[in-house]
Amino acid sequence: MFSIKDSMLRRITITQIKCAFVKYSHDWSGDVEYIKLKVNYTNKELQHFLDSMSIRPAYIDGTIWLNDGRWLARYDDDGQEGWYIESYPEIPKELLK
Repeated sequence: MFSIKDSMLRRITITQIKCAFVKYSHDWSGDVEYIKLKVNYTNKELQHFLDSMSIRPAYIDGTIWLNDGRWLARYDDDGQEGWYIESYPEIPKELLK
């Protein structure tokens, strides 16, 4: 099992991160903790965020917004888990003027 950080960095690079909101729990008791990275973060804040993401909790959910307008979302389904990149669908030509 990878840490949150390792699994995230398999999909994106650090320079793509705009901001982030991740929640996690070390067990299924319902006690949830949060990791946040605000827009216009400093290098120190980014390093703190990455260090905080070096854990392997039982439950992870979150969104990492990327500088190009896409976002990384977390899934956990029947034992399969990971991050996937979301983007707005292309607008069909018939909807363009």
